[in-house]
Amino acid sequence: MALPKKPITAAQMAAAEEFISGKTQEPSITQPHTTLPNPKNEDKGKFVTYNATMPVEIHAAAKIAAIKRGISLKKYIIEAIEEKNIREK
Repeated sequence: MALPKKPITAAQMAAAEEFISGKTQEPSITQPHTTLPNPKNEDKGKFVTYNATMPVEIHAAAKIAAIKRGISLKKYIIEAIEEKNIREK
């Protein structure tokens, strides 16, 4: 198991201890993990990282569509989520 890259906050430690002791069914970390923007990015502000698994076929189709549009897969996925959120309002 790798060591964390950033120190664990007191809130995260308390949530982990509650989870391990069985007081909660799910870990309840109150602060989302945020990363600072990459200086090479044109986007500004904080980002939330989200690791999502998806079927290979969906990933491949999204990657091809992103390449055809000349954008990154990350940008394509963000635009797709934004578009879906707008449609559902």
